[in-house]
Amino acid sequence: MLELGFIMLLGAVLALTPLVFHEMGHWVALRRFNVPVTEYWMGLGPVLLRLGKLRVGMLPIGGAVVPHAEQYAALSAKEKLIVTLAGPFASLLYAVVSLGVWYLERSMPGSDALWLIGTLNLLLAGLNMIPVPPLDGFQAWVQFR
Repeated sequence: MLELGFIMLLGAVLALTPLVFHEMGHWVALRRFNVPVTEYWMGLGPVLLRLGKLRVGMLPIGGAVVPHAEQYAALSAKEKLIVTLAGPFASLLYAVVSLGVWYLERSMPGSDALWLIGTLNLLLAGLNMIPVPPLDGFQAWVQFR
């Protein structure tokens, strides 16, 4: 039974890690431009947990870093584009590092988890660049219209 619990915990961590890292990319860019964040969303669906500005949804897909509307609106188009692309860039960076360590240490026990994390982040970066609302690719496309 302990093994099943460990596998479920590992599955949850593997599902949320790419999402958290991606949203941290947006957060870092917002901080760079001195735009405060009003709320953090991790996951969609019914809210399971609310801690201050953090809202955790039941489904481990999707997320958002919600900036202060007026201060975000005051950013230039270039700055908004940087904020938009920071999430996919963070996912891509995480993928490269994870897959690089996996490639160098394939014989290490548990290295398959690194491959999985790297692959999930690579997929997240790519899928997020599809120009469909509300994905980052759509937001980037809006900046260039």
